[in-house]
Amino acid sequence: MIDQIMKQSRHLQLCFYCSGYKELNDKNRIPHCYKIEIEICPHNENGHVPPGNHCSNKQLPKAQVQEQEVEGTGLQANSDRDIKEAIIQLSVTGIVERQRLRYNSGPSASIPSRLGQNSSTASIHEIHKPRKLRLLVAANGSKDVARAQSIAVRLSRESQIQTRAIVDDMTHRLAHEIIVLQNRSLRRGPPGEGTSSKDFDAAQHQAFELVEWADLLVIAPLDADNLAKMLHGQSDTLLLEVLRGWDVSKRILLVPGMSTHQWENPVTKRQIGKLHRKWGWIRVMQPILWHYDGTHAKRIVEWEGFNEVVGIIKNQADLLSLGHDVDVAIQQGLLPNNGQKTQTILPPELWSIILEYTNDWELAQALGVYTKLEMPTAQGWRLEPRNPSDPLQVFVHELEWTLLTANTTAICKKLAEAPENFHDLSALATHLIFKFALRDVLSYMEANCPHIFKCFDGKTIPTKASAFYGRTDILDWWAKSPSFLEKQYDAEAMNGASAKGFVHVLEWWRCSGLPLKYTEAAMEQASSKGHLHVLEWWREASLQDPSIVLKPGRSLLGAAQWGQLAVIRWWEESGIAAGHHEHVCKMASRSGQVEVLELWRQLRGDDNLQFDSQVLCDPTFHSYIDVLDWWKKYAHGELPGMEGRIAKRVEYKSADIEEALDDSLGDQKRVRSWWADNGLSPGLGMSEWMKVRYL
Repeated sequence: MIDQIMKQSRHLQLCFYCSGYKELNDKNRIPHCYKIEIEICPHNENGHVPPGNHCSNKQLPKAQVQEQEVEGTGLQANSDRDIKEAIIQLSVTGIVERQRLRYNSGPSASIPSRLGQNSSTASIHEIHKPRKLRLLVAANGSKDVARAQSIAVRLSRESQIQTRAIVDDMTHRLAHEIIVLQNRSLRRGPPGEGTSSKDFDAAQHQAFELVEWADLLVIAPLDADNLAKMLHGQSDTLLLEVLRGWDVSKRILLVPGMSTHQWENPVTKRQIGKLHRKWGWIRVMQPILWHYDGTHAKRIVEWEGFNEVVGIIKNQADLLSLGHDVDVAIQQGLLPNNGQKTQTILPPELWSIILEYTNDWELAQALGVYTKLEMPTAQGWRLEPRNPSDPLQVFVHELEWTLLTANTTAICKKLAEAPENFHDLSALATHLIFKFALRDVLSYMEANCPHIFKCFDGKTIPTKASAFYGRTDILDWWAKSPSFLEKQYDAEAMNGASAKGFVHVLEWWRCSGLPLKYTEAAMEQASSKGHLHVLEWWREASLQDPSIVLKPGRSLLGAAQWGQLAVIRWWEESGIAAGHHEHVCKMASRSGQVEVLELWRQLRGDDNLQFDSQVLCDPTFHSYIDVLDWWKKYAHGELPGMEGRIAKRVEYKSADIEEALDDSLGDQKRVRSWWADNGLSPGLGMSEWMKVRYL
């Protein structure tokens, strides 16, 4: 019975004693909130439920109610159990610091310790579609040495990766698989000899766009000549132009390619050493080396680093999508006004219900709470390593399970045992560090494992902590870390926080003293998700600080598309110029949002709706009969309050409707029948077919 109610509503009140329940009414409902609210009922010692209370008759035998003590949750309860009204809002975001959850008949476990922080009450259930990793592969040299084609072809079927290439030696197969650019010369010279001014400008524009587009650059290989040019800042080819303008917050995998003699030369050693010391965004991989055997002129090329490079690229793609499938319930302020922590007792069965409801297997494992949840193998969890005979994979597997304990001491001890060839954290391991806010683990890696800590370089920490996990504690750590003095971040951090409903993250950025970076997507996504509290934050922040400029963008249309009635009303009452009013009716009709059409009519007035002859085409194409019915009633003055008065005539052209019917989705028979009943006549002549008609 509990499961059935949970499927119907995100908001539930569970009785502390008898497991009774009721749904929150609309007045108390928190939009898009996944928290469970447990109401402690006014039982007496005999278990009697006073008349009119919400509890069901189902009761747990007292023998089954084992007790557990929860510290620091702000739960209010009297020792004599004479509890009148107390609402427990339990947030299961993650473990920040270990607190003890003591069962009378079981082992200890841990619970989240930041439940008392004041923050937003929203939790988003819509998940952003993960963006593909934009990979730029480059090769300097002839095709017998270059490995760009092999890498690109190998990854061309990866759904998470989008690839482009810059090569010296073009091949038909590579051009067939991906977009390929010629690494042409950009030398300026006398007229007729060097690159023309037009071609030079076009190449610079091309390089600029590639730097903007790419998330990761893989050069396999870069020869000795171009390695020297790169270190000296020269840019006389398209590839060197890209390297000269590269955004150093993004990584480069560099595979040197040269003869064995060149590789052993002290000049090369000095150059590679400089890359290691000062060019932290470049990771030097195993080189592609070639030599001659004396019998013929063809080079013999050796390279054993192909699988390692491909593995790193795939891991980067996994890291990019990290957090997109995470649901985060934002902590509500639970501490009493005096800031003192209180204690109460909860049965273990209640914790099992809560964690099963949130479907958080990882948190249940970390807390040591029994649930019936299955291991999420799709997220990378497994009981055994992929390859038990590979020591590296065995270590990665053991590290992931150690991270699941959120025990800093055990994790750091495990990291100290890392094999020499362990250089990259898996996406799953990185996910756990963010989810459980393991700041001490980050500090340990920063101080003792710099080669592993590079996984968190660039914009990874501020973006993931802000846009996906809502962890201001990790942002606090990042702000103080000596490894991030330049504080590299972009608009994705605040845009993503707005989309997720993380007001506490937005407030952190506002108080950070750092320049606020955001785009129209911040308010657009908040509007589409129905986050009124986020929109209110933006409005209040702009009133307090004139430098915070509101960027509504297409927020109103996003709200119309997703049926966010409260958001549409908010925009109309906010006094902010949202724009795009003339497209609301069309967007609502296209999206099948009848309630939006009716609300918009009430807000704007019957005579002020803006639409054209195309407004009926989209609902016809999608077979939205209810939308067509609404427009018919509007056209005839039959909607509530119109009392037969016709405000505006609803136009259409037979040609447009016939085209929409021919391509329509859904129940074509039903939508054709609707139009046949409402004036659409087949077999019209050309002039009649194009004539404007009225519904």
